[in-house]
Amino acid sequence: KAFIGVMGVYPVGSGVELNTGDVAVVVRQNRELHHVHRPWVTLVNGASRESLNLAARESDDAPYRFSIVRAADDLVPPSQRASCFLTE
Repeated sequence: KAFIGVMGVYPVGSGVELNTGDVAVVVRQNRELHHVHRPWVTLVNGASRESLNLAARESDDAPYRFSIVRAADDLVPPSQRASCFLTE
């Protein structure tokens, strides 16, 4: 439990596919333990690098807009993965 709390279910740098079909890279763990399976990700299949908090909802009873459907390391080339962590 402690290990998952630190590393998360999807470690930073992991490629994931979202329920929307978008491909993203995990860039930060969610600090709330009950959202350990909903990290922050950056989309990599579009022109912009949009960051998303997968734990975000419009209200407490609203459904989550984004969910991870599978780990997708094979869909994210190393150069795209690295670009998620570079700042200008």
